[in-house]
Amino acid sequence: MFQLVQILASLLVGAAVLAVLAAHERQYGFLLLEASWAVVSAIGLLKRARPPRAARRRIAWGHAHSGRTRRRLVDHAVRRGDRL
Repeated sequence: MFQLVQILASLLVGAAVLAVLAAHERQYGFLLLEASWAVVSAIGLLKRARPPRAARRRIAWGHAHSGRTRRRLVDHAVRRGDRL
């Protein structure tokens, strides 16, 4: 996991540097390629930074909730349109 984050971070930095150089040289095709690669790397990093969905639920609800309270929280979230 840590190695994947390092790879994604280095790809993001490299693509961003090359995108800036391409913009400076007005090479628009290369700028588009490197900017899109930087965006893909950033999305990958953001996905790795967030805990999995089940862990987010445990963090948000805690372990002290009874089953009935948990059902009410889920019903409330569904009514609001939140993704579970």
